[in-house]
Amino acid sequence: MILRLQYMPAALVWCLTLGGLTTSAQTLPNSSAGRAMSAILGFIDSGDAAGFEQYARGAFTPEFLRGLPADRMAQNITRLKETTGGLALAEIRTMPDGALEVNTTARRDPAFKARFVLRLAPNHRISELRLAMFDPAQHQNPYAGVPPSSSLAERMGAIGKVLESESAAGRFSGTLIIAQNGQPKLERATGLANRAFSVPNTVETKFHIGSITKMFTAIAIAQLAAAGKLSFDDPISKYLPDYPDQPLASRITVHHLLTHTSGLGDYQSSEYQKRRWSLDGLSDHYRFFASQPLRFDPGKGWGYSNAGFLLLGLIVERVTGQSYTGYVTEHVFKPAGMNESGFDVIDDLTPRLAVGYTRITKEGSREGPLKSNVLTLPFGSPAGGAFSTARDLLKFAEALQSNRLLDAKHTQMVTSAKAKPDGPPELFYGYGFRVLTINRQRAFGHGGSVPGGSAELFIFPETGLVVVALANIDPPAAGRLVTPICELLTQTPATVEQSKP
Repeated sequence: MILRLQYMPAALVWCLTLGGLTTSAQTLPNSSAGRAMSAILGFIDSGDAAGFEQYARGAFTPEFLRGLPADRMAQNITRLKETTGGLALAEIRTMPDGALEVNTTARRDPAFKARFVLRLAPNHRISELRLAMFDPAQHQNPYAGVPPSSSLAERMGAIGKVLESESAAGRFSGTLIIAQNGQPKLERATGLANRAFSVPNTVETKFHIGSITKMFTAIAIAQLAAAGKLSFDDPISKYLPDYPDQPLASRITVHHLLTHTSGLGDYQSSEYQKRRWSLDGLSDHYRFFASQPLRFDPGKGWGYSNAGFLLLGLIVERVTGQSYTGYVTEHVFKPAGMNESGFDVIDDLTPRLAVGYTRITKEGSREGPLKSNVLTLPFGSPAGGAFSTARDLLKFAEALQSNRLLDAKHTQMVTSAKAKPDGPPELFYGYGFRVLTINRQRAFGHGGSVPGGSAELFIFPETGLVVVALANIDPPAAGRLVTPICELLTQTPATVEQSKP
């Protein structure tokens, strides 16, 4: 299990009770779990990342640390301290197996709440630590005053006002498009694409889209499957005979990679950042993850894996004989009419590409000086190395739904639930697509997050609505804007009245 730094609606955070004995907020139990939880809260209060890292190496099980190393957890401790000013106990539940559910509030703002679940292994080391947070600043509903009876046009007006407010507050800089049945209902750009030269963002500005790229990779794999050139059930050893761990490659399937159920982790380590400028092709990335232990056996868990999607891109290359970027350009971008989309190259000059601006430091703090994100971009990566415009992503959504990228069978396949990530009960994962339900309306798409870049694409097939937001500032700029928009748009009757025939 891993430590999840995850924002969830209040109802999800505070209604997921686990049973057991509830105690008052005053003290943690004098047990191994209680003492471990006390230590963790102490490190959060002090912000002592170095001390926590040393503590974590001895306090957590080796299996836990393989999934989330001590140094990365220490970065999370720093972020929690910065965000909350420390945490105060609110409620404690002791579970029948001795595990603890601990609810806390932020010392800086009691409305900010954090819920922990801590469980120990038989050797008294921490085998599970889960964290869900409710930040009122992230979950305020700016559309609370918009009545359910409002028209779609009235909702667009309300969204436009919120967009202006978010831009003025510095929380959004980018492009937002909302369309229905391919026709834009709102198209708006705000902020600067280049702050040094005061160049404004427009609806034609290109943005780094991070993990939205995973949808393109999944489409490429599904096209090859539809053509009979590979099978989702094939072991990856069939296509990657040079993978360093062949016994493992024979156990991981294409399906596992597409659904994040392979057990593989990430390749974007500190060592990768040092050497990324000299890498020669996708297979040169093996060194950054192939020797890492699995987080779980293939098919026995769920864990977001950039390494897995990098391997999918390499499989595309091995099956087709083309470069990954060349194949996607020819077989995804071109048939969709995405003429303004492409892949980041180290020394390329891309017209109208927004500079990404980030405050995220190497240590994980979000309070660093504002700088360009060029040194951290995942160039040409099948996991997140593309750029696009909001209009191009709208074209992608239309091409996908009209079966111009895949036949109907495979379109349904990639956009249907295949695996269950940690998180809200309505969230699932398909083949490279997030699949979820919002106000009883089915949606699919993906988000993207890189330092200095934030992106969201939501597709509502029953009503023909598509929401695209691209930003050139740190996440969660796009998600903060889009989440309440989707809640608003899925209210009835406005979206139902104007749905597809």
